[in-house]
Amino acid sequence: KNEFIALAIGTDYNDEMKRLEKSFKKFGYPYELLGVGEKWSGGDDIINYPGAGQKINILKTRLQEIVQAGNNPLVLMLDGYDTIVLRSVFNLIDTYKEIGAKVLFGAEKTCWPDSNLSTAYPETTSDWKYLNSGQFMGRAQDILNILDEEVQDSDDDQLYYTKKFLSDNYSIGLDYHCQVFQTFGD
Repeated sequence: KNEFIALAIGTDYNDEMKRLEKSFKKFGYPYELLGVGEKWSGGDDIINYPGAGQKINILKTRLQEIVQAGNNPLVLMLDGYDTIVLRSVFNLIDTYKEIGAKVLFGAEKTCWPDSNLSTAYPETTSDWKYLNSGQFMGRAQDILNILDEEVQDSDDDQLYYTKKFLSDNYSIGLDYHCQVFQTFGD
């Protein structure tokens, strides 16, 4: 079936990627690991400096292939190194549908990489009110619609998605109450 697929992005098949893959298998997720073996050109130190536009480019290429083949599955996109799944696919899909966003992103407590954008975000009572680009979910075509601009590998992926969210043109929602995604840290 082409109704759901999890896509994880990472260029190194390291312990973190193996941990994510193990969780996919445990919970029965159909999945693909994207970018494994590619040379990383998305920046030197993502923790301290913006970067990782390469993840957008890798994802865009794969989604174009999926859509051109006539498919439009529900896609769970995860960073390959700092994520795992902890529930069944069916539970995940049901919760996603209940929230009702076309494309649902995880949320975090810090407005990164540009804290000046914090005032542009909608008001919410949740502490998790800023977009986190490490996990999101939506139909392949809806995600592809967000990827409508050219991105350099060294551009920042989180800033790119943040600007799309703030433009209010793409039906992007944030998981303010951590029903689908849980991010850690401040």
